[in-house]
Amino acid sequence: MSHAKVLAVAKLYKEGSTKNYDDRAAAIELQVEEDIPLKKENLLGVVVPEEYMRTPGVRESLKDLTKVVETYRLLPLSISQHYGLIYDCVEQVYKRAGINL
Repeated sequence: MSHAKVLAVAKLYKEGSTKNYDDRAAAIELQVEEDIPLKKENLLGVVVPEEYMRTPGVRESLKDLTKVVETYRLLPLSISQHYGLIYDCVEQVYKRAGINL
């Protein structure tokens, strides 16, 4: 991702935040004692910004892991739109795996 896009995503991430804001309150973290290798048998799909797919080697590497690669554009106007795009992609991964939410 280019520097300008990194800055844009960073700005989007901070949108509406204050010094007391901590978005980890909306996250669930799971820790395990060992690494979980990315293998075909334990991966439903991958969700990445479409810009990453222009990086040489990324598309080929992902296709070696899974046939299900969903991408989203980095052009949302608000943080909720940004997350909405990601959630839509995740939903598509689940649907393709036969998981209905």
